[in-house]
Amino acid sequence: MAADAVIEGRLTELQALLRDQPALATARSYREHHATLLHYVAANGVEQYRQKSPPNAVEIANTLLEAGAAVDALADTYAGGTTETTLNLLVSSVHPREAGVQVPLVHTLVDYGAAVDGIADDCSPLVTALAFWYGRAAAALVERGARVDSVATAAGMGRLDVVRAMVTDDGSVRDDVPLLDIPWLRLGNDSQANLELAAVWARIHGHPEVEAYLVQRGVNAKARNSWGKRIAS
Repeated sequence: MAADAVIEGRLTELQALLRDQPALATARSYREHHATLLHYVAANGVEQYRQKSPPNAVEIANTLLEAGAAVDALADTYAGGTTETTLNLLVSSVHPREAGVQVPLVHTLVDYGAAVDGIADDCSPLVTALAFWYGRAAAALVERGARVDSVATAAGMGRLDVVRAMVTDDGSVRDDVPLLDIPWLRLGNDSQANLELAAVWARIHGHPEVEAYLVQRGVNAKARNSWGKRIAS
């Protein structure tokens, strides 16, 4: 009942349920994803028919968080791991984006202490938002303090000044610049793969000047990301 109230935006009903059963704020689903009610706000990784974002999703999230929901609780969505927080799931979900609540929910979660750089401090929320083409969500994360300290994230955010500082004249990543090594991106902690991803993200997110700079430094103009998106026209 509470999960349905969350996804359908029935705020009064949710508030009544939480008053009657306060433990609902931190309870977990018996399903294999073991999500909390807050995870349902992200509309991602839970049962497909419940992947919905009501117009008042921010109020729903506020109600759950005020009732004691753990903002960075992990679910067992997508095989589990440190990236399965509500914030990470939110910035890779089409439903809140289409409902116009993705960016406001980013701010709400961060207001309540969500780890803007991920609970493993691996910049996974920003990486995820860029990888799933949600530039506005990425911008909101950066606005709230997310680090832009890799060549791929700098390129995705259109930070040509930062990219220039990270890439040498011969087209390699400077030794002091961290490389992304996130398994699902299939980069393998490889410098060249990071540069190619940077060029892909620059193109996807509308930063041709960054893409051109990287190609001029020798980055493969026909590079693809892990979903096969070419950067060349």
